[in-house]
Amino acid sequence: MRNITLLIFFLLTAIGFSHFKPVNYSSPTISSSFFQKPSVNFSYKRGTLNINGVEGSGLLKVYTIIGNEVLSLNIQDFSALSIPVSLQRQNMYIIRIVTLNNDIYTFKIVAT
Repeated sequence: MRNITLLIFFLLTAIGFSHFKPVNYSSPTISSSFFQKPSVNFSYKRGTLNINGVEGSGLLKVYTIIGNEVLSLNIQDFSALSIPVSLQRQNMYIIRIVTLNNDIYTFKIVAT
């Protein structure tokens, strides 16, 4: 009796949903230039962090790979920035730049 009740329930459910048709949604086309940021060059050599290609001012932070903050600086002009930073050799660091225009740049480096 229970099996017959379940069978009738599934048949009625299938009949009830049979009139629904799938809806075709077309996604809007988004220009790839919307997602492209200007080319940014960065390097860390001989205790100096060099960053080129970031416009404006903002905040520069350096973190260890496990997330401990090593350095936090307010920068007035990122263009051709060169900062002396003492980082332990052979360790990986994350550099995060947030400009006043809310552009965010994140880089990983290995200190050499």
